[in-house]
Amino acid sequence: MGHSAHTDAAVAWMNSAETFAFINNAHLGKRTNNAFISEGNALEFYLLGAEASPKHLQKKLAELTGYAPMPPIHSLGYNFAKYEKTDADMMIARNHDFSKYGFPVDVFWFDIMHAEHKQYTEFDYKNFTQEKLMHMNEAVHDSGRRFVAIVDPHIRADEAYHVYKEGMDLQGKRTHDGLVQNIFIRDKAAKEPFHGWSWPGDSVWLDFLNEQA
Repeated sequence: MGHSAHTDAAVAWMNSAETFAFINNAHLGKRTNNAFISEGNALEFYLLGAEASPKHLQKKLAELTGYAPMPPIHSLGYNFAKYEKTDADMMIARNHDFSKYGFPVDVFWFDIMHAEHKQYTEFDYKNFTQEKLMHMNEAVHDSGRRFVAIVDPHIRADEAYHVYKEGMDLQGKRTHDGLVQNIFIRDKAAKEPFHGWSWPGDSVWLDFLNEQA
């Protein structure tokens, strides 16, 4: 978006492929050139203008792309997140210290290190026993704070992992209205789930373009 005393203008570049924006000086520094490069897909963009009103321009953009929903109030506060090994005792101690020193943290994040074998939705049972989980939840809840547990789209390919097993049980099955479920993204032959290597090791990926998934 560009702004001046008289006009405002913007370009809405609509492309889901990897995109690069280049801004550089030209004509001996008297002008600025902008370049947009997308790796693929159709060329689709919108030019927007308003008369010296950035707010009006943003309103036009929102009408074009849709208004963003209001976020939950706790997400606007301070979120504490660290990529490190953790356990219930550590989270209880952090919660206590933030309260003791008057630090206004609203949300604690669990990164992947909290999960059993890096399997999302499952706590590491050694570091988060059922008793300590209940104690941790009670302490954090009483402090008016919340938890967010990270969930990535890759799923550990292990029959012992309930998310993978339940997804494979549905893979290729048809719903009552005839839709093929295919919970996981398929390989290039469109027959078997695509396998790749990620945090949990051998993994499959959820197909978020499929409503059944």
